[in-house]
Amino acid sequence: MKANELRIGNYVYDNLGGVLKIKGISLDSTLSHIKPIPLTEEWLVKLEFIEHMDKNVFIHPSLRYSDKFKLREDGVIVFVSSEVYISDCKYVHQLQNLYFALSGKELKCSEVTDGRK
Repeated sequence: MKANELRIGNYVYDNLGGVLKIKGISLDSTLSHIKPIPLTEEWLVKLEFIEHMDKNVFIHPSLRYSDKFKLREDGVIVFVSSEVYISDCKYVHQLQNLYFALSGKELKCSEVTDGRK
């Protein structure tokens, strides 16, 4: 991972597979001890997304109803606003960054039980 991909508050895996919440970033630091968290339906639910009536389509209550996130079979999230493709995300931290760019707010995460966050 590159430091410029991360923001304070992003979730990643540490080298033992535990969930870690980024508390600070130094651009000259080595990030070999962390790995991105692949996006899954389980993570979308933890991030308070709700499944829409269409299969594999999720919405977030704080965004417009027309803003949808489609989970593709290859594990990529595609953000669609009024049926126009905008971005895709493979990892939790990318979705957190996109959500912040759209809303100006941080995504809340429930059920992260690892004490190292």
